[in-house]
Amino acid sequence: MAQKKEHPVFKFLQKFWGISAWMLELIMVLSAVLRKFSDLAVVGALLVINAVLSFMQEHRAAGVVEALRKRLQVSARVRRESSWQVIPARELVPGDIVRVRPGDIVPADVKLLTGALSIDESALTGESKDADKGPAVCSRRDLSFGGAKATAW
Repeated sequence: MAQKKEHPVFKFLQKFWGISAWMLELIMVLSAVLRKFSDLAVVGALLVINAVLSFMQEHRAAGVVEALRKRLQVSARVRRESSWQVIPARELVPGDIVRVRPGDIVPADVKLLTGALSIDESALTGESKDADKGPAVCSRRDLSFGGAKATAW
């Protein structure tokens, strides 16, 4: 899911748009009309400091969210061009050979070709017990579904 990136200048200027900013701006206008320039300077400084701190905090939080988003992306070990590669799961195509190990999140619906695996499908089926999977012989019981977690060989 792609997100629209806003220019940092526009994000900073948005800090001056809102109820609290409008109240401070109104106080600044009234201070200027009443010729209380010291109040004008103090309130103006508060407005700018508030905008800067808010912008910095939001920027830092966005960086943390982006780091978490990257960390949570599901990747897959796939055999392509005679070598094993790690790619994002969204780039898998039908026919890819995927290596699944215990502890891995199954990156897509797969059919086991060799070996046996115990799969935690509780998020998909609601069953609390792991499902044992083996090489599929066109049996739906032996298919592993994307999003399940491999628990043991």
